[in-house]
Amino acid sequence: MHQSFYDLGIKDKFSYQRHHEDTYFQDLIPKLVGFSQYFKKAFSYSTPYLKDYSQGVSQSIETVMLHNARWDLFSSLPHLKSYELMRFGNTTEFSLNQIERKLLTAPQNQSLRVLSFSPDNFPHISYINFQKEALPLFFSKSEKGLLISAHRKNSSQFYFNARCMPDIIFELLLECRNISEAEKKLKKMTSQSAWSLYLIDKNQVLLECDIIGNQKKFHRYQLEQEKSIFFDDDYSSSSQKNLPIPFFGHLIKLGEKGYLELTSIAASQGAFHLHEAQKAYHDDEMPRCYHHLQMSIASLKEKKTQALLNFLFCILQYIYAQTNEEFLAIAHEFSKLSKDLPDYQNELRLLFELRINQITRLGSKLNGQLQNKKLQEVIEREGQWSPTRHKLQRKLIKLRFDTCDVYELV
Repeated sequence: MHQSFYDLGIKDKFSYQRHHEDTYFQDLIPKLVGFSQYFKKAFSYSTPYLKDYSQGVSQSIETVMLHNARWDLFSSLPHLKSYELMRFGNTTEFSLNQIERKLLTAPQNQSLRVLSFSPDNFPHISYINFQKEALPLFFSKSEKGLLISAHRKNSSQFYFNARCMPDIIFELLLECRNISEAEKKLKKMTSQSAWSLYLIDKNQVLLECDIIGNQKKFHRYQLEQEKSIFFDDDYSSSSQKNLPIPFFGHLIKLGEKGYLELTSIAASQGAFHLHEAQKAYHDDEMPRCYHHLQMSIASLKEKKTQALLNFLFCILQYIYAQTNEEFLAIAHEFSKLSKDLPDYQNELRLLFELRINQITRLGSKLNGQLQNKKLQEVIEREGQWSPTRHKLQRKLIKLRFDTCDVYELV
């Protein structure tokens, strides 16, 4: 595996040369490069491999380590002027047999990639990370069946004499066969900053570990048939709280037959506005969210894409509507999308229209049966709800504009 890390460094060499003066490291490199003791502890397991990588990219080992430690550093130092560049959306869904679905909103000017290694005397591993990062972090798995999803949490605490999360996850991937072995190792580890880790193995048991420093909290979930467990970063830069919130039960998922293909619009102005809309949504800044979502709709001309984004915009308005007049206007906008939405989203649209009818006391009759059995069950169950309960239920809706997806506990 040493050769693989050296070869990866060769591939990343151009990235280091092109972006040598990264904004978010200008004020950190002079202060931390000299702290050899910090790096020695932070990467106590992966240092030999990072040395190979540093040789490949022709950079000092300290510079390479700093790039791999940036998520821990910025989680604990939100006052830095470059902190905004490190924010992004992070969603994880676990379900029986499907195992896991991961959604990441990459920070502006950052590109996600998938790396895969077949090291000697270790299991084959693969993971997602960003350019100039050699180690795993947000999503990784090994051929032994262990899968790890990491969610960052903001905290004012930072443990200098501790390990950064990429180093911890790298060791778990290579050394552990199941969540029992991983839990045993985690109990002995100390992290620099606050994280929530979600691990699952071939036995379909999910382990949650909240960790900061030497403080850990573990909880196990047994996955059940036709139920999902959904974790999303409830981010707010003003309160500096970032606690993944678990949702249990049936999840309605817009796009369950495949997400919107974003590859053709990845570099477009519309994609930029989707990214900004997502950040504003996480910050609960609705005027800014509305603005960027409307700008993305105006920029992305493809008919299906516009219909899906308008559908999300209607749901966003539904969540925050106050008066009957507002609800009825939203219902009218929903109805105008009936000809352009795919079948599943069209049935989901009907669900929202029926909810509005119940909130405004116009009734909730549905002609015929829906194709989606889960949605049909939801409609039948919600038929007895009061307007007040429907309004409260809106808070359980979570939107992802950048992937045109909506989750809801039902």
